[in-house]
Amino acid sequence: MLIAAYVLYFKQIFPGLRSFCVASSIAMAVVYLLQITWFVAWATLDEKRIREKRDGILPCLTLETWERERDERGWLKIAFGKVAVIQKTLVFKV
Repeated sequence: MLIAAYVLYFKQIFPGLRSFCVASSIAMAVVYLLQITWFVAWATLDEKRIREKRDGILPCLTLETWERERDERGWLKIAFGKVAVIQKTLVFKV
């Protein structure tokens, strides 16, 4: 959406603003494409590591007895629950 706004401002009369809009739209498009490709690549490598039962910190180590964590309330859910409680306090209310 922001890229489209910069592309629309490309029609400006001012050359400085025009070059800024072109450079910004190209930079944002490149960053977007890099984020998409890097995330998919690293997620694929991580799934391969999990399937091969390798350690998360030292992937050169193979674990014999390893299973995925089956906990319903993982550490991430607990952390986001605590953040939600903090945000509901009077400090964050508008």
